[in-house]
Amino acid sequence: MNTASKALHKGTARLTLLALAASLGCAAGAANAGGWHAPSAPSVSVRYDDLNLDTVTGARTLYSRILAAAQVVCGSPDIGNFPAFVAARNCQKEAVARAVHEVHNEKLSAIYLPPFSRG
Repeated sequence: MNTASKALHKGTARLTLLALAASLGCAAGAANAGGWHAPSAPSVSVRYDDLNLDTVTGARTLYSRILAAAQVVCGSPDIGNFPAFVAARNCQKEAVARAVHEVHNEKLSAIYLPPFSRG
């Protein structure tokens, strides 16, 4: 049993997704205004201590949770506001990539599709 599996069985494993202000596209413009300080990045904890990440089903369930958390943290603006839509999508891609990397699980990594690999 690997270290990640041991932590899962103890019920203490958590993963936090962070949305960076720069990923949301607000830092560049606001920083030029002068005197701007970055707000704390929003975060969502994604529990996966109830999942068996040694199975594809467990890894898929965690991946779904990560995707949902990234939407909560980064937002899901309407495509009518295209700059906000693009910034949110970039934020979501970055948050998901970081989360998958943090978990360090082969099955989760195999399920994860790197950003820009989708058509």
